[in-house]
Amino acid sequence: TKWSGTDATSWRVLEDGVEIHRAAAPASDAGKQTGRYHVGNREYGVFTYQVGLINAAGETLSDKATYVAGGASGLQIQSIDSQAQARQTTIDLNKDTDLQVTRPAG
Repeated sequence: TKWSGTDATSWRVLEDGVEIHRAAAPASDAGKQTGRYHVGNREYGVFTYQVGLINAAGETLSDKATYVAGGASGLQIQSIDSQAQARQTTIDLNKDTDLQVTRPAG
């Protein structure tokens, strides 16, 4: 929901930085614009979402929101979880491996 400012003409939903939905934005009602999109069928992984409001002046992105599905960990190992969260990985025996662990959007 947008409460103030110039009306958006369209809006979009990003999942992990990739657009998964785009729609026209209805005209405001007393400065308030509302849109709805259901994200489903996410069995396992950590997903980060943003909403973009678009008008002639450009686009404003929301803060990121993170959703953890299917018992996945909220932690991310950047060198292993590059495209999606790995369920398991093997690290070579007797080999030094540096891993950077982060918590998405936090």
